[in-house]
Amino acid sequence: MAIFLSAAAYLADPAVVISRDAPDRPLIKPLTDISSGLYASPEYMSQYAAIEKHEDLPRYDYILLRGFAHTIVLPFRKEKQKLDIEVRSRFRANNSTILLSSAVAGTGIVYIPDYMAREAMRKGEFIRILPEWKMDTYRAWMLFKSEKTLSFSVKRFAEDLLRRIQRESV
Repeated sequence: MAIFLSAAAYLADPAVVISRDAPDRPLIKPLTDISSGLYASPEYMSQYAAIEKHEDLPRYDYILLRGFAHTIVLPFRKEKQKLDIEVRSRFRANNSTILLSSAVAGTGIVYIPDYMAREAMRKGEFIRILPEWKMDTYRAWMLFKSEKTLSFSVKRFAEDLLRRIQRESV
């Protein structure tokens, strides 16, 4: 699933695209990888038996960002193993901040990008579920409409954004 903002449609330069694969455009610059994981509050997890293996996952409540269906298949990767596990969501929202707040409040396990969970992890508000397993990784790309319209200001903005993203992801 790609989230695509068309720079041409908005007469804007640059635009940011988040996708698994590189956009089919002539002027792109990779910004950062965006990995995701499963997180829950210690309070939520204290109500249930510990999740020790991937087979345990379908028994829990999930709060998710994606789509309209009540179930979703979560992709897991570890070394050469690949698993797709179907889970049921009890709550969905189209706003990742709401999902984050809901999970911190103890309503279930949330599937969100790792960078969004970083602060809650630091504060002890979240624990990572099955951290040895990897999940989806997307990449953020910066798109430029045209080499001709690439002003000094736009180039400088792109360079500054890239530096900041690299500094924040350490």
